[in-house]
Amino acid sequence: MSKKTSSNKKNTSSSTSAKTVTSTKKAKITFKPDGNTKGLDDLVLQYPSNKRAQVKPILKKLQDSFPQVARSVGIPTNDLSTGMAAVVAGAYNNVSLNDSYMKPIANQFKEAMQSVSEFDKMSDSQKKYIYDQMIIIGMTLAVSQSENQQNPNAKTTAQLRQAGKKVL
Repeated sequence: MSKKTSSNKKNTSSSTSAKTVTSTKKAKITFKPDGNTKGLDDLVLQYPSNKRAQVKPILKKLQDSFPQVARSVGIPTNDLSTGMAAVVAGAYNNVSLNDSYMKPIANQFKEAMQSVSEFDKMSDSQKKYIYDQMIIIGMTLAVSQSENQQNPNAKTTAQLRQAGKKVL
């Protein structure tokens, strides 16, 4: 009788483990914007002090234009996977930000990032900071790529390739 009870305990235990594996909780990678501008501000600080006043409105405009881009390619805003997709897409040369390209990248990042439980420990403000930096960098690279495609310049192409490699 004791062997049978022991065997039953083993089966119950392995059954519980199987349930735990299949019902893993997805990390929350979305956030509610809180109006902070720290992500933008910290990027502006990367520029020489005499250029910051010129650069900030340009970066802010790129940041503000991202929701329209996201809507046009069918990806959500305020989502870390979307921010990651923007930076990766922007880093590649000669790739436009279109839905056939952006959606699969965003979905792939969403799946991977939702498996990282550390995101649940982050505040909305911390997530927004990372997101803002990713979309600003991604939009800067994408716009620069687009402008360079319209007016090709070998030096700019080389600089964009180097910047893309650095980002990736």
